[in-house]
Amino acid sequence: MARRVAWRERGLRGLALLALAGGAASLASCGLNDEECLHLPCPMPQAIELRVTAAGGGAVEGVVVKTSGATSGTGFCRPEGTATTCMVPGYGGVYELEVSATGFETQKRSVRVTGTMPECGCPTTATVDLELALTPIGAH
Repeated sequence: MARRVAWRERGLRGLALLALAGGAASLASCGLNDEECLHLPCPMPQAIELRVTAAGGGAVEGVVVKTSGATSGTGFCRPEGTATTCMVPGYGGVYELEVSATGFETQKRSVRVTGTMPECGCPTTATVDLELALTPIGAH
């Protein structure tokens, strides 16, 4: 008798897990209207990856990337070997970048990023890779 109860309990647990999995799959799929679409929390896509070097070569300490346009804010930068890599999160659109570092001339760039904003699901972005060499102040 105990063996039959154990198998029944396992069978019920299996059915419950199957029902949960099926429910999750149907919630994750999108229907044709907003009522059937589950709006998931989506991570911010990576819009721009910027590699910054000094005009003579090498990473630059203290790089600051300010953005305006499609997304406003400041990118995250870190020196990595021969360059400083800066990441700018965001969606498709036009970005105005202002790249600066102490002892270097500020440079401005306009960058167009493509992406999609689906009615249902997470937005996508085609990350733009950009390289930029900063010139030391007074090097002209």
